Amino acid sequence: MLHKIPEPGDGDFMNNARTSRIAKARSFVALIKTDPGNHERLLSADRNGDCRDQLIYSSDDNGFELALTTRSSDQGTSPEPASRRGRFVCGDDAEWENTLGKKNMANAVYVEFDLVAKSLTIMSSIVGLPPVFVGTFPGMVIVTTDIYQASAIPGVTLYFDAQSVHDLCTVGHPIGYRTMFQDLTMVPGGHRVTVSASGMIRLSRSWDLAEAASLQSWNDYLAQQIEAFTAAMQDLDLSNSYLSLTAGLDTRSILAAMIRMNARMQAYTMSGKTLSLDARTARDLCKAYGIEHTVVVLGDEFRRERITCAAEASRLSGGLVSLGQAHEVYFYKKIGSNGTARLCGNLGNQVGRRGVEKVSLRNADPSMLSDEIIVSPGKTADAHWYAEAAQGDGSMDYAFLLQQEVPFSSVANYSLGSHFSLQQSPYANHRVIEAARYRPPAHDGQKSSSMLRARLKDLHHRFFGESALRSFQVKYIRDTGGYVATCPINWGWRASGGISLQGLLLGGGAFADALAASRGKGSGLLSRGLQAAHIKGLHEYTPFKTWLMDLREFVTSTLVSQDVQQSGLFDAKRLAAMLEEHYTQKRSHHKELGVALDLALAAQVFTASIH
Repeated sequence: MLHKIPEPGDGDFMNNARTSRIAKARSFVALIKTDPGNHERLLSADRNGDCRDQLIYSSDDNGFELALTTRSSDQGTSPEPASRRGRFVCGDDAEWENTLGKKNMANAVYVEFDLVAKSLTIMSSIVGLPPVFVGTFPGMVIVTTDIYQASAIPGVTLYFDAQSVHDLCTVGHPIGYRTMFQDLTMVPGGHRVTVSASGMIRLSRSWDLAEAASLQSWNDYLAQQIEAFTAAMQDLDLSNSYLSLTAGLDTRSILAAMIRMNARMQAYTMSGKTLSLDARTARDLCKAYGIEHTVVVLGDEFRRERITCAAEASRLSGGLVSLGQAHEVYFYKKIGSNGTARLCGNLGNQVGRRGVEKVSLRNADPSMLSDEIIVSPGKTADAHWYAEAAQGDGSMDYAFLLQQEVPFSSVANYSLGSHFSLQQSPYANHRVIEAARYRPPAHDGQKSSSMLRARLKDLHHRFFGESALRSFQVKYIRDTGGYVATCPINWGWRASGGISLQGLLLGGGAFADALAASRGKGSGLLSRGLQAAHIKGLHEYTPFKTWLMDLREFVTSTLVSQDVQQSGLFDAKRLAAMLEEHYTQKRSHHKELGVALDLALAAQVFTASIH
């Protein structure tokens, strides 16, 4: 909800008396003009998206403009544009009482502005989500959480960044705080940014994962983490939230906390027509505790809306994703106004067990890209981008996880989701994050560090789980007791201890489904066998390869359209050959065509090209 922005008194208003309310915005775009001759107002409310309101603030000479965006369905008073100075947050303000603009929050961006001095100050979140982007363009500096809104400003022309295009193809997303576009960079987590009237940008670190002496007792360590997690759950305003329940370890811990708090809210899980393992488990858990549960099925209606959802995913993610995240757009639209905040397990993987979002790289063949991109500087290391942070036990360096792995791999999904719902998570809390500094040293001996070890560690987690002696989440669920502790997690293990035979059998089916999907076996004899055994869809309910084949006409027409051909992104002959080979089933190019579609829709949505 967006409350009235308070008028600060004399002096530094960050040091004023504590207030329990802070203005909140879904997104913002701020424009500081460095061209003294430009007095034209450049921000407008013409590109707001559906069900959104935009409130525009401007200095008297239009040297500084600020637009706050909120959904019209939000409750609360609107700010008055007469305010000359003010502050607000983007994201979840659960930690506002503990930070008051003096410390970085873990799941929100703090912004203060002064229309008289024409200055802007932001404090990014600890992990850089919600994302904030800073761009320098002719005659202006732009700071925004929404690249699409920024692209509508007169005088802004977006050009693809060649290294980012290559990263999208090989890694799956840009790294190094780049966006898909030149002149727009992502603000690192735990930083403070100030922009002056002259357009000078100052970036300084304001939070760091300070070194701390490891606890020697795992019992003390787990107790400290549980205390922090419990407090974080209590800090959240759950009055208008819904639970995104996958029933894995991260959201299972949240459910256990809800049981302890006697909290109730609607739960949702996504699935294909064949009920996924996650959806079955979530259904059973909710039934056991009398929680209303809805499965959002990717059925015929979704199939009809995939193209529209893909274009919207591109717009909301800053051009990072399209068809591969169309189901997320559909999911949020199906929920509609049933809740304005999504409670989920974001960051649970990283702070709970130092895991990553996805070990495997995208590894699409970059030969379809234009020569200008392939030969541009910075190409390419053969090693996995995680290699520098991999630990001997298959885990990752914690600081790397928080401020590189999290924002780079999750920025697309987070940006997309925050358009529809406030993103809430008890793991996105500075106490929970900082408690993990005290992790006792592992005494597993020296092991060689490799991505294979990381993959095996992930498989072990899915089938056999984590030890209650080493995982605060497992201990928390086990201590909660009841069905939440005995119901199988992931592919068969239980927080209460041991393995469920039925869960293990279903988990084996999910593993077979995941393996078939990863090997490109989306059709043919194996696929029909999995379908007959009711295994297909247990794990992979978003069959991208099938979607790509179904949408042949759309994919082909998009990739050969004139604006895409003129974007300078592709080697036209090589891309045409890939299209022909793929759709005549001579050779699968689903990875390459997926990247090409992401780039083509980004070129259309953002009117972008290679220089």
